[in-house]
Amino acid sequence: MLVLADTTEERNLPDSLKESCLFVSGMEDITGADLIITPLSIPSSNDALILRHAEAGVCIQRKTIGDFVQSITEDDSRLWFQLARLIQVCPLPWLLLIGDLKCTRENKAVIDGRESGWDYGKIIAALDWWQMRGGYMSWISREGLVASWCSMWATRLENRDSEGGWGKKIISRPIAQTLYETPAVQRTLMTFPGLGTDRAEAVYQKTVERCNGERPTLMDTMLILQEMKVEGVGDKTRAKIMQYIGWEDGDEE
Repeated sequence: MLVLADTTEERNLPDSLKESCLFVSGMEDITGADLIITPLSIPSSNDALILRHAEAGVCIQRKTIGDFVQSITEDDSRLWFQLARLIQVCPLPWLLLIGDLKCTRENKAVIDGRESGWDYGKIIAALDWWQMRGGYMSWISREGLVASWCSMWATRLENRDSEGGWGKKIISRPIAQTLYETPAVQRTLMTFPGLGTDRAEAVYQKTVERCNGERPTLMDTMLILQEMKVEGVGDKTRAKIMQYIGWEDGDEE
């Protein structure tokens, strides 16, 4: 595995990842990426070569959930410039979040077990904004998992051509017709593999309970599926959904 890393990341990365890294000065300014998981063995000695790595690999802006929340709550434009640059230059622009995020009854964010006072809905809206503009996102619980996450993607990149792109395609089921109007998030859930009308409704209602009656976002329902048992959704179905949306199943850690 080869990971290009901006030199500013050297002090932040776990030792388990540093041994696979080649540190490149100014890479973040060129690509918006802290890390690039690259399948190429070419040098990275100038801007053009760095961009070739970016076009061939997975380009990552790495943020702890605390740093991400601080950036959006303080309206830090630098983060959004970095993410916008990622989308412009990389086919696979990735936001990698590290840490734990939950919500209080007052809709305030709990970050890594500590109440922050920040608005939970604003954080989710920022993540939705990123994905609506074509960005991808993964969420891992701790820094120690970054190396294994990068290794997983390095393997996927190596096998991409032999698997005909990205391997076996999972086809979502068509949306069933219902008698009454269904919330948009619930209708989206109905397209996920293994979820029909009844199971999608169960997931949605469980999310409504977690959100204390507030209208849930799709991200809220994904967290419910990842963290909690929902009646009618077994481990195999849950694993298919996690694969479908690009999340690793939390039970596999």
